[in-house]
Amino acid sequence: MSATFRPFAWPLVALALFAGVCANASADKKTACTITVNSADEKEAFRRSLPKGQWEFVELVERGRHDWLESACRTGVRCDVLIISGHYDGGNEFFSDQIEAREFLPVDEMERVSCSDSCPGLFSQLKEVYLFGCNTLNPQANASPSAEIGRSLQGSDVRERFTALGMEAIGGTAEEFGAFMRAETAKWAQVIKSANIKIE
Repeated sequence: MSATFRPFAWPLVALALFAGVCANASADKKTACTITVNSADEKEAFRRSLPKGQWEFVELVERGRHDWLESACRTGVRCDVLIISGHYDGGNEFFSDQIEAREFLPVDEMERVSCSDSCPGLFSQLKEVYLFGCNTLNPQANASPSAEIGRSLQGSDVRERFTALGMEAIGGTAEEFGAFMRAETAKWAQVIKSANIKIE
């Protein structure tokens, strides 16, 4: 993967990079990896929303261990979805608001792991990435991304790069994001039901 990893700081809004979904639904259990450096609310929301029995949740952060990301690279886990939750400082890292917490996620470390051969496997089959990064220095909550982010996502060069990776960039409000998730869940639930797909 050659793309540069750069998260966006949206107060209480997530940026989701949605991959194109294969037309043939798979009965294999998928892996949702979570990097929880602050609140686990987002992880639990996904756990409640995704079909039970079809997803395995794996927390990559090991409490009290500074090299938890490197350790995760050696586990053999392959993530289909990645959910990152933490406060975001606007440029360098995701961090916790809990004083006693020592875990954090440096942006450059995430970029290294994602875009080099130093961590083969962990993110090699990612289809969706969710970045929940609250900008805690901004007292005004936003209900939508900034105009600059919106323009970037609509740029032809950005969209072509995502398309080449089998991905689609989507920006919008929290309400639009929720509607998209509900529609996708209903659509693929019907596909699985119609095809009588069962987990063995």
